[in-house]
Amino acid sequence: MGQSLLTCARASALAIVVPGVQRVSQTLAVLVLLSTPGTGRAWAQASGAFTGAGHMAANRHSHTATRLPDGRVLIVGGDSLSSRYQARADRAISAELYDPSRRTFTATGNLTTPRAFHTATLLTDGRVLITGGQHDPPFYREVGSAELYDPSTGTFTATGIMVAARLYHSAVLLGSGKVLIVSGAEYRGKGAPLDLRAELYDPASGTFAATGTPVSINASTGEDYVHPTATLLQDGRVLVTWTSGLAELYDPRTGVFSATGSMIATREYEAGTQTLLANGTVLVTGGLVFGAIGSAEVYDPSTEAFRPTGTMTTRRGRHTATLLRDGTVLIAGANQEGWGALGSTELYDPETGVFSAGGSLATPRYWHTATLVDDGNVLMAGGIVGEWSTTGSAELYTAGRAAPVPVGPNTLHDWRASASGNKVPVIEPVPGARAASSSAVASAPAADGGEAAQPANLVATASGSGVVLTWIGPRGAAPVRYAISGGTAPHTSTLPVIVTADASNRYTIPALPPGSYYFTVFAVLADGLSPPSNEAGVAAAGSWSASGPPSGALAVIEDGFITATWTPAPGVDALYQVEIGGGPGRADAAVLTTTQPSVTYPAGATTSYVRVRAVRGATVSAPSNEVSVPATTVCTAAPLEPVLLPPSTINGETTISWLPAGGSRADYYRVVGAGPSGPTTITSPGAGTSLTAGLEPGTYDIRVAAINACGVGVASNVFIFTVPGKSGAN
Repeated sequence: MGQSLLTCARASALAIVVPGVQRVSQTLAVLVLLSTPGTGRAWAQASGAFTGAGHMAANRHSHTATRLPDGRVLIVGGDSLSSRYQARADRAISAELYDPSRRTFTATGNLTTPRAFHTATLLTDGRVLITGGQHDPPFYREVGSAELYDPSTGTFTATGIMVAARLYHSAVLLGSGKVLIVSGAEYRGKGAPLDLRAELYDPASGTFAATGTPVSINASTGEDYVHPTATLLQDGRVLVTWTSGLAELYDPRTGVFSATGSMIATREYEAGTQTLLANGTVLVTGGLVFGAIGSAEVYDPSTEAFRPTGTMTTRRGRHTATLLRDGTVLIAGANQEGWGALGSTELYDPETGVFSAGGSLATPRYWHTATLVDDGNVLMAGGIVGEWSTTGSAELYTAGRAAPVPVGPNTLHDWRASASGNKVPVIEPVPGARAASSSAVASAPAADGGEAAQPANLVATASGSGVVLTWIGPRGAAPVRYAISGGTAPHTSTLPVIVTADASNRYTIPALPPGSYYFTVFAVLADGLSPPSNEAGVAAAGSWSASGPPSGALAVIEDGFITATWTPAPGVDALYQVEIGGGPGRADAAVLTTTQPSVTYPAGATTSYVRVRAVRGATVSAPSNEVSVPATTVCTAAPLEPVLLPPSTINGETTISWLPAGGSRADYYRVVGAGPSGPTTITSPGAGTSLTAGLEPGTYDIRVAAINACGVGVASNVFIFTVPGKSGAN
């Protein structure tokens, strides 16, 4: 179902329409969010404390820990040293899940391949991509395979083979949903060239493909270890730093690496850390260069340069750095020299650039994992605790809270810290719509009898011309979907509120005008609306121009609901304004806003008229063609399956043809699939059996379905074809 909202002509208020929340009675659940200006404040962190969090089923170090959308933490692979350079394969193949609500670990499915020093990346669909690593035995045999973990089944399955076998590599989820894999060691001996090409994993096809080659490392050196650290920046580029102190940027739009400013200090492979701060800069800490170092520095993407910041209270290498919900960074554990482990921690404050001593770990450790869980605590798991000794113990860091302090732009903060700054859900009648019951917008109950459940750890990241939002779901609650509120200043709701189509913890706004934006997320629960998440700020690069009107508007009635679709004008439109009226040219029934070229809403008792406009900033396009939707439509069934014929491209125009569907008559046809720029949808203007369109060069994977007032028929056979021309970079 498409994302939609119903705007209400009232200052500083937006009414969200959530189609289908009360599907049986076909009423609209109307939620109004009042934007009440206030003084936003954030909680300042005190030193915090560590408490036991159970014990893993296996002792591990060099494993991965990934927070899943449901709040659990997936622990994968790793080694368990029992003698010098002797790893344990039984540890490297197992995996387990940590449940923060119970503070327990339970076994899940085994990996298809034992591995340690691998990467684990949460994909947009909730699965986890595991790539490369170290195979056992022998100790340094790199792995070229990859696999996917599905939380719904608790199993790992093999996926595509990597372009190059890797360990000590880095993996970053890009705004496109693809995963960038950068370098890594290959044990080939001195003088043997290394394959340093980066590669991209495409979850849609399950395949890896080579992309640009980093410019900072000479592949002919034959070094055994080439360990980069990669961080996704807010503008969608990726910062990659190397052990030599060199750094470069990867641009996903071109697939090209380019040099950027060098680090102030060199930092040996897995030893240093990089942390993206809320203001868009990157904190780099510690490292091992003939012993641990205590220096830190900050990379500023706007100047493409590193600058000094405060010095850590303790020299550290092989430690962890975790961004906390208040914007500070927790530095924990370390290795300084030899096999000794440190138990001290410290906190970095980006506002002051100062490190301050924190509490002590219950168990000193390094090569462990540190994962922010949904209640704001940090799970420390596994690691090396001394010579030939690996632990399976776990502990939780619980942040201390001092007095609230003011926050500035681009700073994560908690709305609960200021009563006057809260966005309060209330009920507001909308003309022409039945009022929602009070239970439809009640606040979510407290998960533990105290503080109300709400989304957490909202992060806004610039991606191309738009913004990617990610967050953690409310503890102890099961959202139906989420409502996203945003503004151009802190604590405001000046943008159209978006209701997501499902309960995914990630949402992409494809395009916004250049400027600063501030977002909060509400969970839409079965019994109401949760309190808001923290607010996340981001600077959008933007790519904005005037837009023509949408075209090819169509409307279909199915199961008491109307689905309107249309074809966007050339370019990327951030929003569409759907006007619904009781007569031609009118918009007196409702005005819906969506980011997708479709919207679904309950059918009315009388004939309605629908048209669509493209919205870019303050500019609204002329309307599309207008479609009349009868109050009732009589039909027997949806059409049967058409037969898709081979497409053809002549003089830059592609013709797609099919044999007509049998059974009930089709009112029109829709071609759907994937193209070089992502999902592709083309709707025929009527019941004809072909259409012609100017498609961009690249490979397409399409099928066609027939549609009438009773619904969408079964899709046809699939055709994969290529439009000639030079394809863009991955």
